[in-house]
Amino acid sequence: MEAAAALVENRLAVAERQLKGSEAISNRRRCDPYAAEVAARIGRFADAEVLLRRCLELATGFHAARHNYALALYRQGKGAEALAQVDLLLQIDPHDPGYRNLKAAALGHIGITDRRSPSMPRSCATTPSRPMSG
Repeated sequence: MEAAAALVENRLAVAERQLKGSEAISNRRRCDPYAAEVAARIGRFADAEVLLRRCLELATGFHAARHNYALALYRQGKGAEALAQVDLLLQIDPHDPGYRNLKAAALGHIGITDRRSPSMPRSCATTPSRPMSG
């Protein structure tokens, strides 16, 4: 529990130390979303990717893990792989602004930047709490 509290309080060094003590980060057979979160926050996206992939092998419906997995892929420059994960999430909740934003970013990463493209989500225009500017 100390690792979780440290993570919430953004005390990443403490969280990492606690989780390393349990060998969660170095043991690639485990599913530990806390260790994946710490790894991502300190920029170790490859470690986060491995941990989150394992989580999804064990629990395919773990949507928060899939979203974080897509983010880890995207931050490593794996736009097409991230896009495949986001598309799975959008099948479940096509209106989620976080998923739609990540899809737009991943599309931009692979070179699709035309807002008129049918693949490009209209994130801002369809999100009532975030009016489109300009």
